[in-house]
Amino acid sequence: MVALLSVSSGTAAIGALEHFGHVPDASLLYVPAILLTAVSFGTGPSLSAAILAVAEYDFFLLPPVHTFVIDRTEDLVAFAIFVLVAVLTSQLAAQARGRAESARRRARESETLYELGQALMSTRDVDHVLDAITARIADVFRVDRCAIFVPGPDQELRLAAETVRGGRGSRASQSTADWAFRQGTEMMLPTEEGTRSPQRLYVPLRTEERVVGVMEVGLKRSGTQLEVEERRLVMSFAAQASLVIARAQSEEERRRLEVVQASDQLKSALLNAVSHDLRTPLASIKASASALLMSDAMWTVDEGREFLEAIDHQADRLNRLVGNLLDLSRIEAGVLRPVLEWYDVEEVFQTILPHLRPLTDRHPFHVDIQPGLSSVQIDLLRLEELIINLVDNAVKYTPPNSPIELVVRQEAGCLSIAVVDHGPGVPESQRGRVFETFFQGRQQGDRQPGSGLGLAICRGVAQAHGGSISLEETPGGGASFTVRLPLQPIGEPVAQ
Repeated sequence: MVALLSVSSGTAAIGALEHFGHVPDASLLYVPAILLTAVSFGTGPSLSAAILAVAEYDFFLLPPVHTFVIDRTEDLVAFAIFVLVAVLTSQLAAQARGRAESARRRARESETLYELGQALMSTRDVDHVLDAITARIADVFRVDRCAIFVPGPDQELRLAAETVRGGRGSRASQSTADWAFRQGTEMMLPTEEGTRSPQRLYVPLRTEERVVGVMEVGLKRSGTQLEVEERRLVMSFAAQASLVIARAQSEEERRRLEVVQASDQLKSALLNAVSHDLRTPLASIKASASALLMSDAMWTVDEGREFLEAIDHQADRLNRLVGNLLDLSRIEAGVLRPVLEWYDVEEVFQTILPHLRPLTDRHPFHVDIQPGLSSVQIDLLRLEELIINLVDNAVKYTPPNSPIELVVRQEAGCLSIAVVDHGPGVPESQRGRVFETFFQGRQQGDRQPGSGLGLAICRGVAQAHGGSISLEETPGGGASFTVRLPLQPIGEPVAQ
């Protein structure tokens, strides 16, 4: 219809001009109509326009008019040239249009792939990657559904991501996706089995090593299936998506392996850390109990009391270790919740100091508590545990007869509790790690380090109270661990 209208318009224009006088080479006026048809509608319509132009030129313009007979030789030559020009013009214009359309199509494809790639590269989580793929495919190609199936631990396909835009997947989609996954080949499935209705596309997502999933692409929302060029673009994106999925799955697998390795390392560190602290008090308790049970030994009252005191002291040590392990598990799980009550600071330390004396029996132990301190809201058992761990740490890493100090002050709205020793101190290279779980500093002489739990628990208890703990170098040598607890209840602003 377009060819007929454009050519007829050219014939009418030539006829009108001929009415006023002979127009030389009037056939050239058909060229714009043929060019316009070719550029706008392609090869088929342009050839039709050329054929119609030849027919109308012969019938209406060449004498004798209103016949297809050509009498004059010069008219015959002109007619042949016109036929050649018309056909060549239509073909050249159609080819130019095709090249322009191809260029625009490649530009659209490049832009689409870039946008899809940006959407995929924005996340590394597998689930987010799959959701981004299906959503982008559904929006770019305007299909009613896009779904991705990936193999589970048992290698059975599962629906991992799905984006629906007004459509629903067929019941056969799971089995068809499974077939495409097992065979590693593209599959087309009619929307109604046994009919020639539009088809859904199943594309295996493969890398060089394996098939990592299957992508189902549904019908366009117009009710038609994807065109050949769109299918080719989908295949290009599927190759890109396969690499992204494989990378994300590899990253997830790497993280799982890291978790497993960290768990194994934690178990090994725990066993190594507590083995010595368990054996030593158990050996002492066993030895003292066995000595008391010796029927042929005539122990004095003082000797028997020493054995009982050793059993009591080592039992307390075991109890502290078990308590530290339990508290560490609560801290790691983030569920350590102090039970806060108001206490007078001097009364608190009158309660705690008797538990510190047995730990410091080989060291001069000095206590300096500022008089007139404000009351503080604390969990008494947790604070006692914190101070015992700090003093025990100082004892372990300080040579015998080296003084240890407990200094309690009020400063800037906080209660400051410092345990100061005058031993070798903490090397600069280790100061950033002393509060890590299971970290053990260097040994001093033949003294064995502890379990590596105490300082980590001290930090957890201080933070649970809304406070902090820090390590500083003692003037003249040694280490000073200072805990600062707010005097106001947790959650209220600290006075400046």
